[in-house]
Amino acid sequence: HLRMYNKLGKEWIAKRLNKSYPWAKMNSIDYSPFYFIDTANKKVITQESGMSHDQFLKQRDKLKSKNNIISLDIEKGEWNTLGEAKDSSYRIYATLPWGVYVDLYYLIDFKNNRILKLSENLTNILHGLINRSIGDHELDLTFCIDSTVYFGNYANKIDSFTISRSELIDTGQTFYENIEENSNLKNPVNPLFATIFIAAFLFTSFLILKRKKIYPFNLKPNLEPLPNDTITKEQISPNYKSIQVHDILNENERLLLKMIFYNSREKRLTTIDEINICLGISKRSIEIQKRNRSIIISSINEKLGILKGEKKPIIDKLRSDFDKRSYEYFILESNFDFIENILAVK
Repeated sequence: HLRMYNKLGKEWIAKRLNKSYPWAKMNSIDYSPFYFIDTANKKVITQESGMSHDQFLKQRDKLKSKNNIISLDIEKGEWNTLGEAKDSSYRIYATLPWGVYVDLYYLIDFKNNRILKLSENLTNILHGLINRSIGDHELDLTFCIDSTVYFGNYANKIDSFTISRSELIDTGQTFYENIEENSNLKNPVNPLFATIFIAAFLFTSFLILKRKKIYPFNLKPNLEPLPNDTITKEQISPNYKSIQVHDILNENERLLLKMIFYNSREKRLTTIDEINICLGISKRSIEIQKRNRSIIISSINEKLGILKGEKKPIIDKLRSDFDKRSYEYFILESNFDFIENILAVK
């Protein structure tokens, strides 16, 4: 509910909205539903949750989320659907004047529907500050004042760095797919278009029937095979690829793959504790740790399997010698050259 303060009654009252969208700003896991408080334009932008606030509905299949990004105009009390998010699982750190700062290296510019990233210079500065400020500890605190980002944890010190607009690089990617781009699929059929289509269909049918009267005998179809115009990749160039290698893994997936690969190259198994630290989830509950590990490792194996053309997982596992209920992870030596090529791509 959107609640407004009533100065006369000295209490908060719910404002009438045109639609009802349950959503939640959850902090129980690293990747929570996306949200953005646009104080300049007085809007709340979030992801449709797909949850129900009414437990007595008969048709609950309609509650499934389509990953829609929705916007609430606070003054008008109106929800609008902006589009469908391509990926709404982000670790949100703070709000900058140009958008939402996420995943340490990226910023979502809502005004222009673009995904920006920190420049190489700013990324290097950030790495140095993080290593100096929190070391092996986790990043617990992040917030912004204007264009300055403050970060740290409860054990060490708070540090900061300033992000200027000139050091934000456009990745060429959009955050959500605009509704207008799919208007032909989502909007009703234009009446004029429908009329023209029906008239063309009737006219074509009339010509076909008339032709059958003129030529009542059956015409044998030409059964000669058409020339083979198919061109193989080898005929073009062996270097042509259908997947951009540098885009196939996200930052967390690359970090985890690199750690397991380096350990495997040193003939070491990677423990669950090491993976939890790498993913920044060591302080989370056991269930959340397990779920995050499973999602990211499965995603890596699926993407690399497509790239290599094999179903066998690249990241494999063995039961731990110390605890048979637990696993340790590794990469076979036969995949080393393949992984080196993946990690070498900038």
